[in-house]
Amino acid sequence: MIKKRKFLFSIIGLCLFLTACGTSANHSNKSTTKATVHNTKKQENTASQTKKTDSNYSQKNHAQNSKSMNLEQIKGGNFTSLVGNWKNNDNKTIKITGTTVNAPADTSFYKKVGTQVEGLPEINGQPTVITSGKIANGYIQGSIGHFVSNGDSLEPLTIIPKGVKASPDDDSDNNQDRLIKGGGQSGYANSAYYRQNN
Repeated sequence: MIKKRKFLFSIIGLCLFLTACGTSANHSNKSTTKATVHNTKKQENTASQTKKTDSNYSQKNHAQNSKSMNLEQIKGGNFTSLVGNWKNNDNKTIKITGTTVNAPADTSFYKKVGTQVEGLPEINGQPTVITSGKIANGYIQGSIGHFVSNGDSLEPLTIIPKGVKASPDDDSDNNQDRLIKGGGQSGYANSAYYRQNN
């Protein structure tokens, strides 16, 4: 009988021991799983934050290193996206200042506002100006020249952003923003001014 009791206590003790070990192992597995899930989420958040930071840097860097033409603004008479230096293939440079120039009251040209251009001559005290026009086919057919009393002295100017060709004959570098004096009438590449990094 004593042997049966010892045997019974041994079996109960063994069962309790195995139960305790199983619970401890199960609890340990749950903790490990929770820690793994927590670390994985942490890594995903860190990766996501890194991607966001890289994306923000890329966007800021792009904005700082390149201006792009804003045709809608230009059409409305806001020339700020054109401000800066522009150079042609003959190394002649013009500078668009962003200074607004109003046409004399008696000018016959329908556009009454332009932006001042430095690097080209004045006529009768009037600076060279660029005026806007309508947007068609992804570019603006504006003009460049002078507002003068009783008329105007303006010629076509194609204001064309990078990635757009003015026509199938447009042989200017369409990987850059450009201003094409004469609107391409005398050729595109030899009449194009390209934006310079200022």
